[in-house]
Amino acid sequence: MELVETGDLLLAHEPEGIRFYLRDKQITMTGRLIIRPDWNEGPDDRPGLMPVIQKLEDGVTGYCEVGCEPAIEGLSRIYDALRTRLAPSRLFRRQNGRWMLTEHA
Repeated sequence: MELVETGDLLLAHEPEGIRFYLRDKQITMTGRLIIRPDWNEGPDDRPGLMPVIQKLEDGVTGYCEVGCEPAIEGLSRIYDALRTRLAPSRLFRRQNGRWMLTEHA
């Protein structure tokens, strides 16, 4: 949970879409960030974001999980925290009349 709440976050625009990278001293999490216009939860027309964890790796123990599903025990809390950290209100800024994704938050 600490990784999601306080780790270094980087967003990257790659050919296959937007990816997020979270890391701290020990753990790295990477995945896709899917823009969902139909998930607008705010008072404006800002689109929603759906994170999909693709890899979770512990550099000290060597533990590595690929293709993390929210149904796996304990991951639902991580996904909830990740949705909070990657909230559209934190990541989208209005620029020239359009919503633009920031590079980091």
